[in-house]
Amino acid sequence: MHQYQLHGLCVQTEAPLDGYRATELPAGGLPDLRVELAGARPVPDEVPPGLLVQSHTSPSPSRRGSYSTARLPDGGLVVRAHGAVDFELGPDLRLARAWVGPGHDPALVWLLVPGLLVSVLLGLRGELVLHASAVEAGGRALALSAPPGVGKSTVAALACSVGARLVTDDVLRVDLGSGAPRCYLGAARSRLRRPAGELSPTYARASVPTSSDGRYLLEAPASELELAPLSALVLPVPARDRDELALRAVTGHRAVLELARALRVQGWRDEAVNRQMFLAITRLAATVPLLRALVPWGPPFDPAVSLRLLEQTGLVPGPRPAPPTA
Repeated sequence: MHQYQLHGLCVQTEAPLDGYRATELPAGGLPDLRVELAGARPVPDEVPPGLLVQSHTSPSPSRRGSYSTARLPDGGLVVRAHGAVDFELGPDLRLARAWVGPGHDPALVWLLVPGLLVSVLLGLRGELVLHASAVEAGGRALALSAPPGVGKSTVAALACSVGARLVTDDVLRVDLGSGAPRCYLGAARSRLRRPAGELSPTYARASVPTSSDGRYLLEAPASELELAPLSALVLPVPARDRDELALRAVTGHRAVLELARALRVQGWRDEAVNRQMFLAITRLAATVPLLRALVPWGPPFDPAVSLRLLEQTGLVPGPRPAPPTA
């Protein structure tokens, strides 16, 4: 079995999770969550039976990417990626058995564990989980939130090329327990849609493997600072017609609406969870600056833009990684 430090949890899996921080179980300790492959069976493209606590239908014509969660009579759960994978959990929510639909690669299970499954379980606890990447520099973190394919992982990788360190990619758990909001460590690699060498000379000769869904797994400098204070949350907007970075504050009810759209798990039906999510995003909007950023877009990408983004959001980057030499 493999153990990972994942959004504040120890997660044990039968197969490796690409790009996540390995950890050790303490002697006699148990993981917070264990995930096993159960086998293959049909997975319907509809909500699972039981008390529906969450359901999200993808806006794509194929509805690919839809997911939902139902509570079973014994207190357990079914977390379903529609048409693809069912995760069945017992009442203590510590063991998940994954069923894979015919025609789907079992590797899909291990892509869904750190994003969908863990995010649903944390959300049921009332924890705030955003669809965001984050970097850290000088002991403070910057979060980057955007819909899939817009560029949050790219901006995070660019920031790491000029001295920041990766906190997480695509999924960010924010601690609101006391004091300033803080960021949990998640993925230790960026999952990119484009070759890393297009982003920066720093990555031009890096050996970048691909994941089972065809993403480039960039091993950028990774942070080891758990619970770094969150300095700002940025909504990046790629702008090919600009040469300069432009930041604009989003405040008031618009900030709350943007943070609601940024929740990693959408479509909660559970009243208690919805109340907790509203309180969490309202507090986050009141305590952390939310900024919309028009980011000059490449390739080529100007490293000075990444430096300005870090500096203007209160982060002090470390020494810039040197490009590999021939």
